[in-house]
Order: sequence, then C-alpha cells, then structure tokens
Amino acid sequence: MACLERVIDRLAETAEHRPDGITWVSRQEWLPPKYRHLYPHRYYNLGLAHGVPGVVALLGLSCAAGVAVAKAHPLLEGAVRSLLAQQTPGGFPAGTEKEQADQPARLAWCYGDPGVAAALPWAARLVNEPAWEREARTIADRPAQRPAEQAGVVDAGL
Repeated sequence: MACLERVIDRLAETAEHRPDGITWVSRQEWLPPKYRHLYPHRYYNLGLAHGVPGVVALLGLSCAAGVAVAKAHPLLEGAVRSLLAQQTPGGFPAGTEKEQADQPARLAWCYGDPGVAAALPWAARLVNEPAWEREARTIADRPAQRPAEQAGVVDAGL
C-alpha cells in the first residue's frame, strides 16, 4: 500500500492540469534513443502500456483498493476527461504530437481504440462510473468498422 501511495503522490506532483482535464508528459529523455528524433519536445502518450490509459487503470485500482482515494479519484476523473477529448472521428491517436494527433493509431492492445477500450471499462467498474463504461463500449466497437488494410497491424499479437 505504501508503494502505491507514493506512486499516486508522484502522479499528483507531475500531473498537467489542462482545460480538457489532466494528463502526463513523457519527456524526450525517457524515450528510447531511436525514437527521440520523432518527438523533439514533449510527448503525451495515449497508449495503454506507456501512457494515459495505463494511468487510468492504475488510478481506478487505487480507488477500488481504498489507497490515496482523495488524490487518486480527482486525478482519475481528470485523466478520463482528457483522454476522451483526444478522440478523432477515426479513433484514438497514439499520442498528441502534431504528427500523430490527426490519425488513429494502429489497432493493437497497446495503442489506439483497443488499448483505451481495455483500460476505461476497468476503471469505470472499479469506481462505478456507468457513463465511462458506455463510452468504452462505443470505443471498443469502432475497430470493427475499420477496414483491415487500415488497421496498421503487420505482425501477430496477442
């Protein structure tokens, strides 16, 4: 519990409060060297494994476990608002950098609609937010409408 409390404290310290909610930056120096040239400044990752959807799931778990709820729940609400605001008509981008924000990410567990659709209903159920769960269902249905040649998946995955 103490470790999770410290993680929530750090998330609270590093949260960026914006008009559309709360998010976290991935600094260039945190990225693998081969990707740094793609993001010369700051990068807002929308992937499940390394970005805001993963934080949404963690914050939901923290609230459900009764750990640092006074900090975690407002962060969760703001993160969900910010995340949902990043949707494009075609789906979620991989990040909010100008080069990515206008196009939906590849359809993989870690990016795009499948990643968001995995994290959001989890958090919704943990904190009893039915509206988020309904939104997650809509997001989960969208990949089925995308033609396979536009899915961006070129390898086998889970």
